[in-house]
Amino acid sequence: MIRIRMDAMDLDVPLEVEELPDPGEPQGNQVVVEVEACGVCHRDLIDRGGGVPFITLPITLGHEAAGRVTAVGPDVSMWKVGDRVATIHRDSCGECEACQAGEVSICQNGAHALGIVADGGYATHLTLPERGLYAMPDDLSASEAAILNCTYGTAFRGLRTGGCGPGKTAVITGASGGVGSAAIELATRMGARVVAVIRDPNREDYVKGLGADAVVVDDGTTFHKHPETANADLVLDNVGTPTMNSSLRCLRLGGTVVVIGNVVPTQRLEVNLGFVIVRALRVVGSSGATPNDMADLLELRGGRPFAMTVEDVPLAEAEAAHQRLRQGGIPGRLVLRP
Repeated sequence: MIRIRMDAMDLDVPLEVEELPDPGEPQGNQVVVEVEACGVCHRDLIDRGGGVPFITLPITLGHEAAGRVTAVGPDVSMWKVGDRVATIHRDSCGECEACQAGEVSICQNGAHALGIVADGGYATHLTLPERGLYAMPDDLSASEAAILNCTYGTAFRGLRTGGCGPGKTAVITGASGGVGSAAIELATRMGARVVAVIRDPNREDYVKGLGADAVVVDDGTTFHKHPETANADLVLDNVGTPTMNSSLRCLRLGGTVVVIGNVVPTQRLEVNLGFVIVRALRVVGSSGATPNDMADLLELRGGRPFAMTVEDVPLAEAEAAHQRLRQGGIPGRLVLRP
């Protein structure tokens, strides 16, 4: 097998291509997947740059993998050899309070976080617990399926948390990126009026093509001053600290900001809490997507293909893909293909 190895939390230390024997027989509840595609997420750059200090090194990045099951451990009951599957960010225990409530994306005991403490999908093969997978729809290519959970699933859960629906105005920050692109498509299908906030004016036609009703080009700090964003029912904030105060100031009385961007635990934000209080605003975090979210997402999709730009890149060119993403200006998602 081939895998891409990260040896240091430093964006200037290149990723290395390694060749080693194929995985042995899986144990217990483990499943071996032959990876057909793995998305390159901005979160991977955050992890590589040291934003999450508890990463186990060396490690293989990648939490957006899709492929086929090639072997199962003796305790596996959910999958069989030949099944088409895609990954969830991490496994779940099935027993804690969050899991019992169906909120497996915030499981209190799930320990197999791909690309953080367990080797991820920048590889030809991946071994992981059976609860870290969901079924890949037959009508999706491997590249489309690989990004479905982290992009569309994350966006869908966030929009639903914010009450997105007919008659609502949804402002999407970071709208030309992977999750932002997905959010535009989904909010449109959910019946909302969608305002896309982007930094690069060259991406205006792209986000309009995804369904945005209005586009605001802004550095992320003053988009609340544009009339298109006024009195929004919700803001899906895919950026985080740089955009949060402007996101809050877009909202109508009682409006909601759903925060899904920026998972760097060391970053801090100053917020005028008085403004939040007197306008009765809601700030809600949303993390990942559950298998139930994915089932509802696929029902919303209804066999109608999504339109996000997905660009395939050879697995061996993972370092070049990271550098392109680091430079910015890439619409949609890059996907590594073995």
